[in-house]
Amino acid sequence: MFAVGGVLLVLGLFRAFGKPRVYRGKIFGPVLATLGIVMLGLFSYIFFYALRQLPPSTGAPRIGQKAPEFNLLDQDGKDVSIQALVSRSKAVALIFYRGFW
Repeated sequence: MFAVGGVLLVLGLFRAFGKPRVYRGKIFGPVLATLGIVMLGLFSYIFFYALRQLPPSTGAPRIGQKAPEFNLLDQDGKDVSIQALVSRSKAVALIFYRGFW
């Protein structure tokens, strides 16, 4: 998103001010420049402010740390444990999604 905003900004400024005789009276350049500035501002807001408001994840396991024992239901409603998965294969990949609602 940051790259798209930067490209739109450069294209808009180039078209608006780079060749004034060719693009005199054209509106496309200023519109692209405005869209680029808006997208750049939105990206900056999300990255530098909104993502900093998330609480720290103190209880999440670290990389290389052994996963705790737990059981979950599979798509058929059967109980599956992490130990059963490890015994069937050499490795199990766990992905922890830290949601924020």
